Amino acid sequence: MLLIDEIDTLVGDTLLSVLRQLRAGYDQRPWGFPHSVVLCGVRDVRDYRVHFTAQVTAATGAG
Repeated sequence: MLLIDEIDTLVGDTLLSVLRQLRAGYDQRPWGFPHSVVLCGVRDVRDYRVHFTAQVTAATGAG
């Protein structure tokens, strides 16, 4: 089990990097990746909007 507390304090490239790593490791469960992952925080990570442009990728809080 992997617990990440205060995940909602990550913004921009840092947040995207963590989420991409979680997604990439999912296929390797349960041997090469935690069987369960808990993301704890005040805000819901799904509330973040991801904007893609030709030059910049950013994650911003919704609302």
